[in-house]
Amino acid sequence: MYLLFGNKRALLIDAGATEEPKYFPLYETVALLIKRWERANGIELDQLTVLPLGSEPSQVGGLKQFLGIPKVKVQENYKLDQKIDTSGLNLGGRALTVIETPGLNENGKTIYDPWTDILFTSTSFYPGRLVIRNYELYRDSLKRLVNFSEKNPIAFIAGGRIEMSSTPGLDYILRTNYRPNERRLELSPRSLIKAHQVIKLINGKESIQIEDDFIVMNAVGRGARAYGWPVFIPEKFNKPNPR
Repeated sequence: MYLLFGNKRALLIDAGATEEPKYFPLYETVALLIKRWERANGIELDQLTVLPLGSEPSQVGGLKQFLGIPKVKVQENYKLDQKIDTSGLNLGGRALTVIETPGLNENGKTIYDPWTDILFTSTSFYPGRLVIRNYELYRDSLKRLVNFSEKNPIAFIAGGRIEMSSTPGLDYILRTNYRPNERRLELSPRSLIKAHQVIKLINGKESIQIEDDFIVMNAVGRGARAYGWPVFIPEKFNKPNPR
């Protein structure tokens, strides 16, 4: 989740996976951060917008905490006027670009922030298992992001989850909660180019392709690769123990 501030509005990207405020006090935490920011900047914001960039449980779980709160707008079904929309999301001196990126999730979206040059890809692209639900849509989504990154400066890509370890090509066992030595979250624009190349080579066929920073899975379910750290190490990444 990411909280962005403009001169008039704040934006919360995604809402986490947990509904219960007792265990996951998301609204309370965000409200405190906004108050602190307002005091530090001498500005009273007009509105907080909560915008999930997809419809997975990890993106919409905490939305109910924001319902019925004054000056809070939950925008669960954000509609774009075009594939790359620069017109609708302005926080006041901070205009964001929203890009359609379905394929892993039918409602997948990406946000570009020109103030920081960060591309927020949520669950559309991240260091983990990229389980493709619609091959053509995802191929086109990555091509759209590659083209966009060639025309706009990208400091780094910030996804919405991490499923890879710090060992290149090695992910964690499916549904494992203990994940020591996670890979860093940030991805480079080069990784988008690599992912798009891999997906074009797959050409819609059933495939699991292991790369250093992500794993592409097409025409298979998440359970097709339930293994990972600490049980499985791909052969090409196996290194002899030093003596």
